[in-house]
Amino acid sequence: MDRDTPEEHLASSERNFCSKCSSMLWLYDSQWPELIHPFASAIDSPELKVPETMVCVKLDSKPAYVRLPEGPKEVYDNYG
Repeated sequence: MDRDTPEEHLASSERNFCSKCSSMLWLYDSQWPELIHPFASAIDSPELKVPETMVCVKLDSKPAYVRLPEGPKEVYDNYG
């Protein structure tokens, strides 16, 4: 993280992949041992409900030509 800066350091998270197809399955971070963060495309069942509010993060690095999704949203320049 923070590559090529004086603050460069390794992330504490661990990514986990499928041994057959190498797809990313989930991320684990010892900072939050009670959580496992699944990769969205790895969830296929049951059908997930469409969220009522979209959360948009890292707008400080969004190109001006990229439009935000329509509908209710929470917007953050960095992470919320």
